[in-house]
Formats: sequence, structure tokens, C-alpha cells
Amino acid sequence: MGLRPGEISALKWDDADDDWIHVRRSAWRGIVGTTKTNESFASVPLISPVREMLDAWKLQSAGNGQWLFPNNRGDRPCNMSQYAQRVIAPALKSKGIKWHGLYAGRRAAATLLVQLTGDAVASQYVLRHKNLQTTTAFYVKPIQTAAVGGMKLVEAELAKRMALAAGKGEGQ
Repeated sequence: MGLRPGEISALKWDDADDDWIHVRRSAWRGIVGTTKTNESFASVPLISPVREMLDAWKLQSAGNGQWLFPNNRGDRPCNMSQYAQRVIAPALKSKGIKWHGLYAGRRAAATLLVQLTGDAVASQYVLRHKNLQTTTAFYVKPIQTAAVGGMKLVEAELAKRMALAAGKGEGQ
């Protein structure tokens, strides 16, 4: 979803509906505060796979209170960095998957959105950056397959234009 770890920590069940995740606050080490920037206070489209995981998590964690990811006492949000080290990283390691940190998901979301849409503004919107330069400089990673695919599109376009130019020349 491209959320920052602190934004994930601070999500309440009321922040998610059928179509959106509403980012309203952030938490750092269990302390709840405002979002990093004014632009961060926004809504992000909720995709079906994440909605399904949230629904399953809600059933599994029924009665745990207002926070999606509460601390052990349930009275505050969990510390996402500690949770990642304690739960996520070991789970991935047991499957032979290398852990790249919490921000890897944010960068992957940005890169995949650009790769699929061809539009960095889509990534900027989801990451909620004030300017596009931040998104492209620090989050969208170059992918060789995207370059190859892009150059194949350029090649096809040039071939089409050459064919059109050749056809115009024959008719004159």
C-alpha cells in the first residue's frame, strides 16, 4: 500500500473501509502523533488482496481494540520496527526469503506502480509526497526489464512510422 511503518502502526479499524485506507496519524515507538507531512494525511486506494488480508486479520484478532496492530497490552499501537524484527523477518527467513526492511515495501509499491502505469504521478499519489522529485529520486527504482520493454515499444513505434513514411513516398 506504500504506507510508512509509522502510518501502518497507527492505523485503527475505522481507518479502513471497502475502498480506502485513510491515513490520519503516525506512531513512533508506540507514541501516536501527526503524519510526517500535511500531504501524508490522505487516503490511499485499498486493493482487493490487502482488503482480504485485513478481513482475515480482523477475524483472527477479534476484540483486540481500536488498533489494527496493537501492542501486547492492546492499549497502543505496536512498534512496527520491533514487530518486523520479532515476527516478520523470522517468518520470511524460515521460507528462505531475504528481509529487506520495512521501507522495501514502500519502494516496491512506487516502482511497480510506475512500471505498470508508466506514470510516476500514480506513485507520488500513493506515497503522498509533496513533489514528484522525491518519489522518483528515492523510491522508484530502475528496472532493466522495464527499460527493455520500453525500448521494444520505441522500436515498434519507429518501425510503424518508417512504414507510414515509406507508404507516403510510394504514392507520390
